[in-house]
Amino acid sequence: TALAQRWFEQAARFGREPWAYGGLAWCYIDGCTGPPDPAAAARAIEQLRPRHPARADFLHWVLARRQTPLQVAKPGMNQDQVLELPNRQLLERSAAAGDVHANIELGMDAVANDRFEQAEQYFRRAGPNSQAAQDDLQQLAARGSSPIELHPRTPRTAAAAEALASARKYHRGSGVRGNFTG
Repeated sequence: TALAQRWFEQAARFGREPWAYGGLAWCYIDGCTGPPDPAAAARAIEQLRPRHPARADFLHWVLARRQTPLQVAKPGMNQDQVLELPNRQLLERSAAAGDVHANIELGMDAVANDRFEQAEQYFRRAGPNSQAAQDDLQQLAARGSSPIELHPRTPRTAAAAEALASARKYHRGSGVRGNFTG
């Protein structure tokens, strides 16, 4: 919102709270007061980088992802096949450095591609700082998708695939306002 952007700008002007630049980057990426401004977002991300490089990498990934053209499935691809994340190396670097949301993104991607052991690792890394990641771990275990569980995984139904697609859409802000808290 415009009010959030004003507060982030004021905090950044005082120069003592580097996280303000993270908030400004989100506002410029989302367009809190007008259309998205990728150049301003990139400048805010670079102001954040010296103190919070993992978060800067994640925000840089979000910015790049928003600017990447839509990936279209190639003829002959299975309908449930998920395309690879763009700029994955940037997201991996952010996750390895401890960014919670980068780990959640990679965990969601791993689940979507039926790589449940990998998903569990990402969610466990994020878990101590994220209720959403803890919930994701519980969902993996409840579905029998977790390597810890001995139950076979239930096949993906159309309803489950639709639910996953909707969750990703809202989490990532694809065509709707994203929700990156949790």
